[in-house]
Amino acid sequence: MTLRGLLFMVLCANICSAIQSDVVVKWNSVVRKSKTTPTLQVVVNPLLRRGSEIHDNVFRELKAINANQVRFQYWYPYPHLVVAELEAPQGNPRCAVATNDTWLRIYCGTTDGLIEDIQFASFGDPTGSCGNFQMGRCNSDQSLQVVKNMCLGKQSCSIPANIATFGKTCNTPDLRLAVQASCSNARNVTSWDFSYMDPLMEDFMDATGGRNMILDMSTIPAWMFNTKDPITYSSDPNAVNWGYQGPTLLRDPSMKELVTYFQRILSWYTKGGFYDEYGVYHHSGHNYKFSHWEVLNEVDLGFTGPFSVEYYTQIYDAIVLGLREIDPNMQYVGLALAGHYEWSWYTYFLNASNHAPGVPLGSFQLENST
Repeated sequence: MTLRGLLFMVLCANICSAIQSDVVVKWNSVVRKSKTTPTLQVVVNPLLRRGSEIHDNVFRELKAINANQVRFQYWYPYPHLVVAELEAPQGNPRCAVATNDTWLRIYCGTTDGLIEDIQFASFGDPTGSCGNFQMGRCNSDQSLQVVKNMCLGKQSCSIPANIATFGKTCNTPDLRLAVQASCSNARNVTSWDFSYMDPLMEDFMDATGGRNMILDMSTIPAWMFNTKDPITYSSDPNAVNWGYQGPTLLRDPSMKELVTYFQRILSWYTKGGFYDEYGVYHHSGHNYKFSHWEVLNEVDLGFTGPFSVEYYTQIYDAIVLGLREIDPNMQYVGLALAGHYEWSWYTYFLNASNHAPGVPLGSFQLENST
């Protein structure tokens, strides 16, 4: 113990012994009404599925508790239960963007044939997005040929986005590689599937009545991240997949791919359905009302990242602005950090000047998981 700590204990003991006070509790009088809302969190897992031994008891007790602001979280270890689009859309073109010193992967599914063409490739500072990439002010002249050599005729290819592969282009801290390719047997099909997620949502909403609930679709599909190798998962929906987590950067730096994913989920549950990437309508019949949407979970750990506070703030802003197009009245919750001392996160995130114009800062969460 330090000298300061010892002196504090001695001082406190002397003061406390000199002060005598009786505490009188009057249970029949109201001093002040508490504004605290006692609540709980429900985390999706196989034991909440219909047919499990505890399913009926769990939702019966959840209904009996009659709590407000219950947090309902679709957490990542069970991909089938929490991700509505487990595979990337299978049509052409196939695009990806990777920042300097990371990997870019182009992949044709098992029934999509081989990579037959590279329409665009630029290592430098390309602009635009899939279907509309443009050369920036600097570009490696080798870009297209290097990517063709590494990818054509293969089902998938992983390209290191770095100077060693493409050569030095220009002095910019924002070097990146953008690629647009096509597969020989691509079909305009998607993997949207709510057959596992819907029963969980239906039972939760029935038990809580949707009273000021906080919905957290905390799992980003793994295919949205840049990875050297694909992130795999079990075909068993009840199997735990601790490895189903993305690295730090999305393959689409514009975040449009991520935002439209969550927009479609919100539309599925609140607007009766949505149009997918190829214009096919998916009907749900759901018209729930969500009061709060929490943007991801434990982003300071490896469960969805880990992200920096700056990158998470960009994601938060993009998702919030996108979801407000679907429901302008929904409120948002941010951060939900796993650690307890990341004060730099709070000071940065709660500074409105670090957010895009029009982004509301309604609530943030301090977790204390034990």
